[in-house]
Amino acid sequence: MWNLVAMAGLAAAAPKVDRVPQDFSTIQQAIDRGTAPVIEVGPGEWAGAVVRRPVDLRGDQAVIRSGPRYSGLGVGFSLLGKASDSEISGFTFACDGAKLDVGVYSSASRLGRAASYITVSDNTFRGCVQAITNTGRPTASCRPKNVDGGQYWLIKDNRIEGITSVSDDGQMVGGLGVFLFNTKYSEVLNNQFDGNIQDSPHYTTGGVVVAGCWDCTIAGNDFSMEGGRFTYAAISNLGFYQSGAAASRRLFIADNDATNDSSPMLDVNYRSYDSFGTQVFDNRGVAVIDHSQCGDGEIDTFEER
Repeated sequence: MWNLVAMAGLAAAAPKVDRVPQDFSTIQQAIDRGTAPVIEVGPGEWAGAVVRRPVDLRGDQAVIRSGPRYSGLGVGFSLLGKASDSEISGFTFACDGAKLDVGVYSSASRLGRAASYITVSDNTFRGCVQAITNTGRPTASCRPKNVDGGQYWLIKDNRIEGITSVSDDGQMVGGLGVFLFNTKYSEVLNNQFDGNIQDSPHYTTGGVVVAGCWDCTIAGNDFSMEGGRFTYAAISNLGFYQSGAAASRRLFIADNDATNDSSPMLDVNYRSYDSFGTQVFDNRGVAVIDHSQCGDGEIDTFEER
């Protein structure tokens, strides 16, 4: 009798892995109807999804071609606040098609609350307007409680192939590889940025762009982009052009290489007028600029190649 009860309990237990397409025909169905903490997505072309719960999304030769739309932009994976503690790995985000503009996206302003404790690793992003985006709400205050973007993002070992400032429907936007706006405790590590840049003189374009990033690390990234003519820079702490950005604090920027990058800006140039506690060293060909809003103006550092 006890053995039968135990077997019944095992049969009723939730699966550890849900598979697409074997168990669910779409990624969205696996997120909404499945209960497993891991979703494995098989080879083929797929629509992305709105992520509403913590889940480990793993792609196996899986290409994301479309997804939910926000302000006319197609998004691969949109992470709501309830998606905190999620991981995304092994996908190719084909923004060079006709239905996708953004790869991984979380926004306190547009989605109500940004997701935290997110890992985005070992993915490829092709021709995206924004490959990876984590943004908080604009603020006029420098107090930490008002910096409400997703916390503890780990962005590592991804490949960003090409950046564009023109979306699928023809609208002009900022072309950004990784964008962190009014966030805390994020790391951007060992990513590869290459391919062509399609930029505009009217919009910021960059490999890694931060604006109001507190206790963030940008290290070990390689930049080999080609074609930037206007505002493109490998790394920019560019709050001056982002309305409502608090000044970044305690940035750690090290061991990034942009010597093969097409950035028209100075070889290695760090100017931080009002950020606080920033450390910048052993970078090659990286341009980083800041703005004046918060902080005490202690940092004013130039690095030579």
